[in-house]
Amino acid sequence: MSAKFAPDGLSSLETTTLSFGFGTLFLLPLPLLLGEPLDLAHASRTFWLSIGYLAIFATLLAYLWWNQGVKALGASRTGIFTFLMPPFAVALAALVLGHAPAIQQIFGGCLALGGVALATLDRPRMRLLSSKQAPR
Repeated sequence: MSAKFAPDGLSSLETTTLSFGFGTLFLLPLPLLLGEPLDLAHASRTFWLSIGYLAIFATLLAYLWWNQGVKALGASRTGIFTFLMPPFAVALAALVLGHAPAIQQIFGGCLALGGVALATLDRPRMRLLSSKQAPR
């Protein structure tokens, strides 16, 4: 959505940077207003690795590549790929966390992958018959 409202001429990286900058400015005061701040000096290594993963891969690169996709393919074609998020989340949970996917998750993932494949296949469009050619 940020790519849609960004001024023309901005790259995907500039659009993503502006979005994250404004988001950070608006969200930064919330922990101070809503509760006690975290004791970051005593945070564990796992905490910092998790924050790094979220910041770099799940946020920065994901939004950067998403904005590039929107600019290259358009919002409607790019939007189809949001249906791939749940199957990839299940696959990553299995690979990284060792969670065994349930049969419903596997079935749903197959449906999502099939739907995206059908929606993105380049197939000839059916031509509508004009009223003169239509059988009576």
